[in-house]
Amino acid sequence: MVAILLKRAVRNFFSSYVFAIWMLAVLAAVVTAPFGAHVPMGAVARLPFWAVTGAVGIVLGQVIHALCQRRMGRGHRPLAGWVCELGIFTVVFSPLVYVLARWMSDGMAAGPAMMARIAGFVLMAAFVITALRRILLNGGLMQETSGARELAAPPLPKPPRLSRRLPDGAAGPVLHLSAMDHFVTVETPDGEYRLRMRLRDAIDEMDGVEGFRTHRSHWVARAAIRAVTREEGRVVLVLANGVRVPVSRKHRSELEAAGIV
Repeated sequence: MVAILLKRAVRNFFSSYVFAIWMLAVLAAVVTAPFGAHVPMGAVARLPFWAVTGAVGIVLGQVIHALCQRRMGRGHRPLAGWVCELGIFTVVFSPLVYVLARWMSDGMAAGPAMMARIAGFVLMAAFVITALRRILLNGGLMQETSGARELAAPPLPKPPRLSRRLPDGAAGPVLHLSAMDHFVTVETPDGEYRLRMRLRDAIDEMDGVEGFRTHRSHWVARAAIRAVTREEGRVVLVLANGVRVPVSRKHRSELEAAGIV
């Protein structure tokens, strides 16, 4: 499961707006040098240092967020999930920053005191970033800056006939169907499963589950849609598992009629 989440986080990192945020954050860090005298580092070394730590931090943060959400369940208190994410991220990411800083800096002090100082920087940065994100989403400002519109999660449907084709142990509702060659990939919150069948037949077996054909190669369950955004001028649906599904012009009208787009 971690491998799947990591793959999706890397793919999400290269989306246009996440990549743009990463570049701006790296530029700001190179100019301001947040660690200051604690981590002596020349201007030439700061660029690769912040580029690597920024990219790893974004990907790791997404994976930890998804793991905490799944572990704690959909009914957990938001504050508890936030504390969980901040704590795990600080514990896991701080040693990576420490090792990389020691390797690239000019005589940085070693020892528990420096490790604790870096952990404090990491925790503070993670706190500020996640707090701003929550404020922007709750206040509706994120819609204006990123073009994303958050959607409420409807109740989960009963398992459709297609679920019987999945291997034993496959848990969770079907979120997304995608076709390639003669196979259909079935995505659930816990994994992906390939079935040798046509997408049209797979959709027929999703009886009782409200969903939409968004593209000739994609179908999504309505309960899986979490946000609608635009990337490079195209409408994209963001699903509960972080997957981004394109919407073609041919199938956009159905989503508009349903009030999603």
